[in-house]
Amino acid sequence: MCRSFLKSTLRWLSIIILKRYKPDIIAITGSIGKTSAKEACFYALSQKFSARRTEKNYGTEFGVPAAIIGVEVPSRQLLIKWLIIFIKAIGLIIIKSKKYPQILVLEMAADKPGDIKYFMSFIKPKISIITSISQVHLEKFAKFSQIIAEKRQIIECLPPEGYAVLNFDDEHLKKTACKTKARILAYGLNSQEAILKAQDVKVILKDNQIGLYFKLLYKGTATPVFAPGTAAVHQIYSLLAAATCGSIYKLTALEIAQGLEKFQSLPGRFTVKKGQNNTWLIDDAYNAAPVSVCAALQSLSDFPTGKRKIAVLGDMLELGSFENKGHKQVGECAASQKIDLLLTYGERAKMIGKSAEGAGMAKSRIQHFDNQDKLIDYLRENMQPDDVILIKGSHGMKMGEVAEKLKT
Repeated sequence: MCRSFLKSTLRWLSIIILKRYKPDIIAITGSIGKTSAKEACFYALSQKFSARRTEKNYGTEFGVPAAIIGVEVPSRQLLIKWLIIFIKAIGLIIIKSKKYPQILVLEMAADKPGDIKYFMSFIKPKISIITSISQVHLEKFAKFSQIIAEKRQIIECLPPEGYAVLNFDDEHLKKTACKTKARILAYGLNSQEAILKAQDVKVILKDNQIGLYFKLLYKGTATPVFAPGTAAVHQIYSLLAAATCGSIYKLTALEIAQGLEKFQSLPGRFTVKKGQNNTWLIDDAYNAAPVSVCAALQSLSDFPTGKRKIAVLGDMLELGSFENKGHKQVGECAASQKIDLLLTYGERAKMIGKSAEGAGMAKSRIQHFDNQDKLIDYLRENMQPDDVILIKGSHGMKMGEVAEKLKT
């Protein structure tokens, strides 16, 4: 089926469905953390409201309308599958469904210029969230300032009665706040302006489960939260974004905490699995950018258990002019953390190892591989019981296959 016809038809059907049902829309974008924030918002709000979110990480021109209609995105663009989706959409328009959700939580990718403008042409959010802004997708944007301009459109379109939910620990986001007419709700760990904060943030082992523990600070209360299966300290920002949305809908701190305790990371986003030879595998292989890799290395260093900490890092793609600097930054991060062994894979990732060595990491603790099978063989031969192994790289490097072949 013609891609342009499919795109325009889905947009047209989405417009009519949204006008008919008038759901509240929470729109989420950001360089990193948007999928986790979307999942956390869904779990928090599902405590008291009927909600639906975009499937997996399908914040695309097809995935967003599919969420509005309430269908899965077909794995292949087959005519018959899309015809069935069109029929369902028309059915929603003709016969009003009592089961249509009150709230839609929609993740929106901004991978190239014009993406957010397109979504805002037919979606009118009540709440817009920007999780972070960093140097990703620079191959498709000439300058970093263009990435900022693209993502902030999601708050520029808000009406005065809307809400812009922003991570004020991110200086780039803090500066974008003046670009919206909506009410600004800030969250963060350090910002004085944040209405929701977290303290005592740490990954702990509780009842034989790894999870993120913190105290949610809101309206003078400190409510403990434990999110099992969430093993990265940096995911606190996704949970705080969701908590801020919960506050807009008048959820109590306890209700927010109960929702967040159900949150689970999607596969490939710092999920913890048991590996071969009684090891711990941290599968963070979905994607990678300098900011997210450095955060992952910090979380690996702080992991609450384990004999050795091993980082397995693949190339970071789509960095454009920031490619060399970004890989060097990651190497410096690796050298500054408690990492026992650094394994790199891919031509670009060589720079990570060289940078780590230049920053003081012993050469004996650094290994580079040009072949994924050899990398896997090395790990199988050298993994020791209770090792903690972080696996991360850009989606195109297929680092998820490394994690899959090492798990029990």
